[in-house]
Amino acid sequence: MHRIETGLFLGRLPFARVGQGPESLLIINGGQGFMMKPRPSRLEKDAGRLIRILPPNTSFMLIGYDPAPKADPSLEGMARDIAERSSAPTSRSQRA
Repeated sequence: MHRIETGLFLGRLPFARVGQGPESLLIINGGQGFMMKPRPSRLEKDAGRLIRILPPNTSFMLIGYDPAPKADPSLEGMARDIAERSSAPTSRSQRA
């Protein structure tokens, strides 16, 4: 069974992380993810679906959307936030 770590990245973005591989995928939740409330429990369910379709032992971090985005959100700003803090998510919980 895969361990799924969940929490709030940067204190505001729900995330689910699977594995700790050196070259983890970063997956930005979209589609149905925008229709559901942005909670770590929602991302945990979505991560479970990804585990079933990705190759075995693939490490990844699934990030949800910000429920209260900044006035001027941008892809560059998101990339900067992720690069600066990808190794230190906050508000973590773990399930096995």
